[in-house]
Amino acid sequence: MERKDFISLFGENFLSEYEYVNPLEQFEDYFFHKPAYGPIKNYRELALNKCIKEKVDFTSTHNSIYELTERLVVVKCPICNAEMEQRGGGGSRGFTSINYDCKCGTKISISLEDSAFNVEFKKED
Repeated sequence: MERKDFISLFGENFLSEYEYVNPLEQFEDYFFHKPAYGPIKNYRELALNKCIKEKVDFTSTHNSIYELTERLVVVKCPICNAEMEQRGGGGSRGFTSINYDCKCGTKISISLEDSAFNVEFKKED
């Protein structure tokens, strides 16, 4: 998203110094750094909720990819076809591994690039 477009939608309170911005990253930064008494623990969820509520297109980040996969990805066990449960993960800037467990004992780990998801909302006419 162009910097000027972001400012027109949300003002400069949320914005960094970059010309092109990822709204999700800007909201993560805002909710992490702005509270008077330190970071809000669920800043990732607040940032995702803000993007979704405002229907502003965004790309996943290293901070939010885990939370985003909880909302978007359903993994089925290759053995019993049951829905697997997301059970942690980790990584650093670049890639994140997300672990899934099945009741039958099968485990799967999926590695995703931080920008693996691009969410685009339907434009209103």
